[in-house]
This record gives sequence, C-alpha cells and structure tokens, in this order.
Amino acid sequence: MSSMSIVGSERAIAEAELVLKLTQSAFFFTPLGLIATVFGMNVNEFEGKLT
Repeated sequence: MSSMSIVGSERAIAEAELVLKLTQSAFFFTPLGLIATVFGMNVNEFEGKLT
C-alpha cells in the first residue's frame, strides 16, 4: 500500500511540473499574441472628414 502511494505521488509531481511549464509558456506567449494581433490589424486612419 505504501509503495503505491509513493508511485502516485511521483506521478502527481511530474504532472504538476508539466502544468507549471505549460503555465509559464502561456504567460510568455499570450501577451505576444495580443501585441501581434493589435499591430496586425488593417485600420484606416480617421482624418476627421467625411469622404
């Protein structure tokens, strides 16, 4: 019974480390995606006159 709980704990730790890496990569890439989206928009400049 004790060895099964140790194996389960090791698997949980490995999964937690994987989730940590995923969270860190999302923390890095999400703002980059937002910035790329804003600068990638094709927006015409509004000059204040009706055409």
